[in-house]
Amino acid sequence: MNDQEKQIEPFKNESVNNIFKKVGRKNIIRNIIISATVALIILFGGYIANKAWMGEKGWDGVAAIEILQPFMEPDTYIAQRQVQYGFLGGTLKINRYKIIKEHVIPWSSNTLEYGAIGGLSGLVGDHGNVQLFDANGNSRFYNAENGQQIMLFYHPTLRYTNYFNDISKLDELPDNKYIEMAISFDKAYSLTDVQKFLPDIVEPTWYWINSYAQEDLKIKGTDFPEQEGFIYGFRAYEVSGPGQKVNTTEESFIKGLNELKSYKKKFNGNVFEKLDKVVQQNQRNGLIIGVVVTGTKDQLKSLNGLPFVKASTFGAMVNKY
Repeated sequence: MNDQEKQIEPFKNESVNNIFKKVGRKNIIRNIIISATVALIILFGGYIANKAWMGEKGWDGVAAIEILQPFMEPDTYIAQRQVQYGFLGGTLKINRYKIIKEHVIPWSSNTLEYGAIGGLSGLVGDHGNVQLFDANGNSRFYNAENGQQIMLFYHPTLRYTNYFNDISKLDELPDNKYIEMAISFDKAYSLTDVQKFLPDIVEPTWYWINSYAQEDLKIKGTDFPEQEGFIYGFRAYEVSGPGQKVNTTEESFIKGLNELKSYKKKFNGNVFEKLDKVVQQNQRNGLIIGVVVTGTKDQLKSLNGLPFVKASTFGAMVNKY
């Protein structure tokens, strides 16, 4: 074998194998890099898409709660809203406060969960108000976070086992309190009638409407009245600026309700459509079946003995100073 053949022989064997090994390693490394890059792009894209989707759904949930708020919770407002989202789900945190004569009372803090499918749901466990019974076996309800009393409402067409008449207990209260009180009427009235017969020295803040269909009333129990937060009504006025209040009319309430019928996003469903239908039916015979008023004990005593008062219950109380 001459020198030229010796030089060619290694090339044919070991050199070729080395070249193939190098090429193979480069291909593997390149494929790993490409796969990792594609995976990172997919993960990052999925993260961005999930964040946008769950963020949008979370804030839709907040909007749904905010829209229902003035219709269901007298004198109560939302103070803070937080949305925390994870993979295909998230959590809403809503803090509410109540205003009594320009005094703020922290009222509730709720945590709700939501997912890619379905609506809002509370965390597992108890979430209701605290129920206490008096010596006669009658129950009162209290806010679990601040101990304030929950207002109760009695539908005029139902006959309950017991009625509270807290107006008669006003003298037992100290003089330095502003008091929230629920007044349940003996029958349904128009808003105009209610505004005429309420004493001028009490301030109406929220009107309870007859949002019940006849078939619903037939199956309702009469052992317990309705609690605030589980009934429908509307604020007596809206604040349009510092010291400026615009009174709500039946017409403006119904107009606003009619506009909300189209709001069927994610969480509220067709609640406004059903509510509007019942309200339209009941308005002919009177829409207002109760009212929330605030004032001092001397101001609220002006309601004592008035014929339209079927029942009365205390709500929140706050010191004047």
